Amino acid sequence: YKPFPPKNTYLEFDFEKFHDPKADDVLASIKQTVESQLNPPIRNLGVKGLRHTSKEILKWPNMFKGRDLRMNLFSLYIFIEIGGTGGGCFRYMYSRFLKEAMELTGNKVMGDSSEILRLAGEKFTEIGLLFKDAETMGNIDEKIEIASQK
Repeated sequence: YKPFPPKNTYLEFDFEKFHDPKADDVLASIKQTVESQLNPPIRNLGVKGLRHTSKEILKWPNMFKGRDLRMNLFSLYIFIEIGGTGGGCFRYMYSRFLKEAMELTGNKVMGDSSEILRLAGEKFTEIGLLFKDAETMGNIDEKIEIASQK
């Protein structure tokens, strides 16, 4: 359960003091996101997780056989493109957020960052689409190698 043990947690939300986000709120949330991406609680999250996965996926043909390998690869497609991420493994969604943040804060660097995240989303989409037809496609090893290099 590490690093996210539920410990029978019960949450209750109170939106009585809700306010539209201000520039400082947005900057604080971006800082928190950057921190979590650079210093994740476990190695398969954040930047470390991307690097780890790019190595681990090369081992999948030895770890999973036949249909299991194909379904795990198809699951990557689902996670990256369809599973509530807005496509591009959340990168497109976060790109749009940064564009809005630029407008709210006046910080033009966020516009550049927004474009970088959009391009990263395109890379993730390319990876996901490699495995859209994993159940029936040939050349699985080649596509795994391509995904690992992106």
